[in-house]
Amino acid sequence: MSMKNVFIRVSVFNIVYFITGAVIIHTFGLNLYLLIPLAIIVLIWARYSYKMNIEALKKESVMKMEDKEGVVIEDLDPYGTVKIGNEYWNAYSEKFIQKGRKIKVIDHDGLTLIVGAENDKRKKGNS
Repeated sequence: MSMKNVFIRVSVFNIVYFITGAVIIHTFGLNLYLLIPLAIIVLIWARYSYKMNIEALKKESVMKMEDKEGVVIEDLDPYGTVKIGNEYWNAYSEKFIQKGRKIKVIDHDGLTLIVGAENDKRKKGNS
């Protein structure tokens, strides 16, 4: 997703938020001057949500984790936890891998990384 798409998506959602707030203000017969604080709140929320979406785009995707190396934090038997860079991931290994051993990412299943011991020659798609 590009920054332009994020901008469009955030803008559309915030227009919907503003219209919903305006309809609620009108329905309950509240003072129309409440539209000004509502617009300010929606603009602040738009800036925040745009910034968070852009930050999320900058983070490395699980799809790009293949061939990354890390270390086992919790024994993989067959599931456990690994650390890659500064991030902790749930991981799966066909073979037992002891805590402290180095691993290499082979593939992923959703947000679970499929890993092998660093010296494992198995490639993606091979069992």
